[in-house]
Amino acid sequence: MKYSIFILLLLCTTFLAFGQEEEKKVEFRLNSDSRRTIINRKSVGIFGLRAGLLFNKKFETGVGIYSSSLFGILGKDVEKTYTDFSLTPPQEFPARVHFQYLSLYGEYILIENKGLMLTTNSQIGVGRVNILLEEGLDMERMLRAGKTLVEHSFKAKVRTFSWLHLIGGLGYRYLLNGEAQIKKTFNAPVYILGASIDFKKLKKAVKKGPT
Repeated sequence: MKYSIFILLLLCTTFLAFGQEEEKKVEFRLNSDSRRTIINRKSVGIFGLRAGLLFNKKFETGVGIYSSSLFGILGKDVEKTYTDFSLTPPQEFPARVHFQYLSLYGEYILIENKGLMLTTNSQIGVGRVNILLEEGLDMERMLRAGKTLVEHSFKAKVRTFSWLHLIGGLGYRYLLNGEAQIKKTFNAPVYILGASIDFKKLKKAVKKGPT
């Protein structure tokens, strides 16, 4: 755990040093940062949006916001059995779990050319896990717990057309605090699958037509 925090701080420190030494070229970036993860052997979507500053086309840092549901419309809760140790004796309940968190991230571009961009990303986040216990007879009880997490990932962006890039990545997320049963649920791999479309270039390609 301490090594994960160290890596993140090192990325941010390196980024700041690089920005001071080189000619300052700063670009604001606002991007979708959704991904999927495996929880309780099920694929769960994590909706994300991040905003940051890209320095010298090499280092990016900023903040992101993530949730396992989008406005309560898209996404799904994690179904699991939760043991409530606050009761005597402890009791097990069917439960639905979802979470939100805010993160500070640092991203470094390892490789970039006309056809490929490979990046490494580290983030530390703080947020909340919501646990809805189903106690029977239409009775429900909500538990909320604050959590701190760390995530590391690698991501590749491959150009297929001038206007289309395919995106894929792998990483791992784990909680730094909390109950063992919650940590076991959310300590899991993450994977990224998506595409990026440059609509300006697409419009030009459509006007130009096949060659």
